[in-house]
Amino acid sequence: MSSRILVVRALRDRSGATMVEYALALPVLIVLIFGALDLAWAAYQWNAASKATQWGARWAVVNPPMSTAFATALNDSSYILPDELGEDCMTATSDCSQALQTTVCTTATCTMDEMLGLMRGVFFILRDENVRVTYDPYPNGQQLGFVGRPGGPPVRVTVDLSCQTFNWFLIAEWFSWAMPALPQECGDGNGIRIPASYSLSSESFGPP
Repeated sequence: MSSRILVVRALRDRSGATMVEYALALPVLIVLIFGALDLAWAAYQWNAASKATQWGARWAVVNPPMSTAFATALNDSSYILPDELGEDCMTATSDCSQALQTTVCTTATCTMDEMLGLMRGVFFILRDENVRVTYDPYPNGQQLGFVGRPGGPPVRVTVDLSCQTFNWFLIAEWFSWAMPALPQECGDGNGIRIPASYSLSSESFGPP
């Protein structure tokens, strides 16, 4: 049999073509499958983190401030001018937030165990050190409530996840080079932060 015939037969032989095509397509298929799983997992994390901040904010606005210094300032009545008790904070001469300063609570500065337990029930991979609660007084002229309101004037309470990053199955291993660097306050490393934050106006600030 001539070498020419052997070459022709070899060129026409497609018995291994399926295996070669499968070997070429399999890595791409695996990346697509794991990528879809990663995206679905990321969507769950984003949704759960958002819901956790909502629950945390709701807890925070009906319970006493977790910062003792802010709670003390909230009950300060030295700003009240004579004859203005009971007047609307938006129109009164008295500045209802005179004694208040924006205060940020973290696990390092405040006791947050009860609220964190509630949030972890919604978002089980929550890292406690990433939770931040901000008590922010409304500026003069936009204040809610009335002068001398028991428990102090209402304030804006915001719960957010400052450095909580998405947890990936595969993307972080294969595409770590594409992950942005985290801010300095989040420590070293790369990742994509979960943009979870929720704000409410304080209500009763009553007992837990």
